[in-house]
Amino acid sequence: MAATQGRRRNTVWRATMVSRMGLLPEDDFWSPSCPPPLEIFSESAACALATGKDGALAAIFALFDRR
Repeated sequence: MAATQGRRRNTVWRATMVSRMGLLPEDDFWSPSCPPPLEIFSESAACALATGKDGALAAIFALFDRR
């Protein structure tokens, strides 16, 4: 209990990515600032399948798997 005294509770979790040299994230974490638009698994395609009926989640996953 004494170890948690002085800490704020219910704070937002945060993470910072740094390289081994402490400068920039490694290439593994790089992504373009503007990702290309989704062609197969688009928001409109997923919303069209999200009917709430049995099998809708499986259909959405199958669409995601096609990407």
